[in-house]
Amino acid sequence: MEFFDNVKKEGHIEPWKCTKSVKLGDKFYIHLGGNSIKEKGIIATGTVVSESYIDIEEDGLVADLQIEKIFDKPVLKFKQGMYQVQGSCARLREEIIEEIEKAIELSLAENI
Repeated sequence: MEFFDNVKKEGHIEPWKCTKSVKLGDKFYIHLGGNSIKEKGIIATGTVVSESYIDIEEDGLVADLQIEKIFDKPVLKFKQGMYQVQGSCARLREEIIEEIEKAIELSLAENI
């Protein structure tokens, strides 16, 4: 399922598979990659708005993510090793977060 099948607008809350390290209040980045038919890269950001919980439909641990920003085009394509767990929520290293935030700022400045 593609991300935008469920998420249509900013403010939307979406359950997302995650690890135990994901906590209420964490910032997140949605990266579209793999076999996606769309352009790859960070397509949305937001905040984790629940503690993780078991979801039977997802067959595992999820957390609710509130989408705060959806980008018109992907901001930054992840390089191998930038993230720890493919296909789920996981903590990023601080230097990776800084790189992402700089790319987002640049992208937003270009769209002004």
